Amino acid sequence: GAKKVKAHGLGVHSAEEIFQFGCDDLKALSELLTDKPFFFGDEPTT
Repeated sequence: GAKKVKAHGLGVHSAEEIFQFGCDDLKALSELLTDKPFFFGDEPTT
């Protein structure tokens, strides 16, 4: 028989889960940044 295909992406998650994903991402970026003012040097770049 045919199987249903479940969509992928953020649409399959609750608002709370999506919020937690964002928090986790920001925490990871904060840990990478440590005490540096910017990721790629002492000044912002484009």
